[in-house]
Amino acid sequence: MVLPTLTQMEDVLLRPPVPVTHAEVAAVVRGGPLLQIYLQRYRNQVNVTFARGEDAAAFLAYAQATPFYVAGRLTTVEWALRAYVAPHYVYLQVDAGDVSRNIIIENVDSKVTEAVIRRDLHHIHNLAVISVVFQNNNAYVSTSSVGGALYARTCMKSRAFYKDMRISFYEDECAQPLPRVLPTAAASIPWQDRGLFYNPFELLSPDDFQLGENAEEEDEDKDEE
Repeated sequence: MVLPTLTQMEDVLLRPPVPVTHAEVAAVVRGGPLLQIYLQRYRNQVNVTFARGEDAAAFLAYAQATPFYVAGRLTTVEWALRAYVAPHYVYLQVDAGDVSRNIIIENVDSKVTEAVIRRDLHHIHNLAVISVVFQNNNAYVSTSSVGGALYARTCMKSRAFYKDMRISFYEDECAQPLPRVLPTAAASIPWQDRGLFYNPFELLSPDDFQLGENAEEEDEDKDEE
């Protein structure tokens, strides 16, 4: 596996003043396809991992050059102190446009409902189902993680319940272009200059990546709506 180099940092940290949901983050982050959106509920922070380092840098420059809002709240954006590193083949597939964190189920049977999809994917670690939308006899399932979406697709394809349905991926809405703004000098500060003992490839601990809990909380957010 090839790890990202110092010029390929992909993780940014959002610091909203109040707790936010995966959907609220996905609605405002733009500039490139994402590998993962991770909510640190207990710290009130959000780790956003881009598939490409240049996209992360462009997003950071944009967010620091103009006021950036999540759920209508002014949000600080900076480089994340620790990096999420995915398997190399995931980077390649996302870069080629073959996979994303969003699943499309084509020619869905009438028995397939949002509740059924959420139930079938609930057991997958590191996966939060953000939304399920039905349109033109297809189901569009937005999730928090490319890795989780890949596993979810494999699970569904192995089940007779989803027989005769084509399961693939559709474009990440976060890959839409950023608005055009001129970056400020602060946005160009190298992320390497973040402290003598900073390790850019320090993986998050298991406690930091309890995404199964996030999935449950996302469901609770939906119920409250």
